[in-house]
Amino acid sequence: MRPSDPVRHLTWRRKPRWRSTALRGGRFGFAGDRDGAHAKCLQVALDGWLVKGGGGAHTREKILAAAAERFVVIVSEDKLVERLHPPVPVELLRFGLAATLRALAPVEVRDAPPSPDGGVIADYQGSTDDPGRLAIRLASTPGVVEYGLFEPELVQEIIVARSSGVEVLRL
Repeated sequence: MRPSDPVRHLTWRRKPRWRSTALRGGRFGFAGDRDGAHAKCLQVALDGWLVKGGGGAHTREKILAAAAERFVVIVSEDKLVERLHPPVPVELLRFGLAATLRALAPVEVRDAPPSPDGGVIADYQGSTDDPGRLAIRLASTPGVVEYGLFEPELVQEIIVARSSGVEVLRL
C-alpha cells in the first residue's frame, strides 16, 4: 500500500519481523535506527493508548518505539476504540510463573510458542478502564517482563486507513 498525500513526508522503511530484527539487526535500517519506527496495533483508544503484541513481540516493539525519534502507528479504522478492552498481552518469566499468574489474575496463558526472548505469552483479561493504572500494576508485578500497553507519550502520529481515505491523527 502506498502512502497517500497526507503522509508522504514520512520515511517508510520495511519493518522486519522479530526474528529478522534479532538475526540481522540494522540491515533493514530499523533496529537501532533512531529516526523512526512504525507499527500496527490491535487497539488504538481515542486518548492515544495502544494495545500491541498479538504476536508476542511487544517487548521488542516497545524498545524500538522508545528508541525512535518518531513512532508512527498505522491502523485500519476497525482498530479504533473509544476505550481499550481486554485482552492485553503480557510477557512473563517462566521462573515463578504460577506466582506471577496469581498476582495478575485474571490472566490466561496462551497456547503459543515462547516470545522471541523465551518468555511465556499470556493475556491479561481484567479491567482496562484506567490504562495508566493498569500499566503501573503490570510493571510492578514481579515476573512480568513487559506488557502490550503503549503509553500515548510514545506515539507521535496515528495513521488511520478509512474507507473514505487516510486520516492522520497527531498526538
